[in-house]
Amino acid sequence: MGGGQTLNFGLGHLDTFAWLGAFSAAPNTKPPAELVPDPAAARKLKLLMITCGSKDGLFRISKGVQTYLKEKEVPYVWHVDDHGHDPTHWSAALYNFSQKIFR
Repeated sequence: MGGGQTLNFGLGHLDTFAWLGAFSAAPNTKPPAELVPDPAAARKLKLLMITCGSKDGLFRISKGVQTYLKEKEVPYVWHVDDHGHDPTHWSAALYNFSQKIFR
């Protein structure tokens, strides 16, 4: 549930968080319009990264958020690999996210 909570709490507290990495968002993720009611405010994030494996049974959730962000012109990094909802995906996603935040 970490990916969903990252989006729920991080996007809900843009005054506190500037870098968000959501890996394999779960069904507890709020609907995209509720996550980002003010796209202009979300554009101030330093990094919003959403990742999911293409074989993840929850792929539609991350994809729904990604589609909404694209429509609203909110900058984000979207990464999909050929894994499922598993540690192999998450470890690679964490590595990639870390490379972007520690520049």
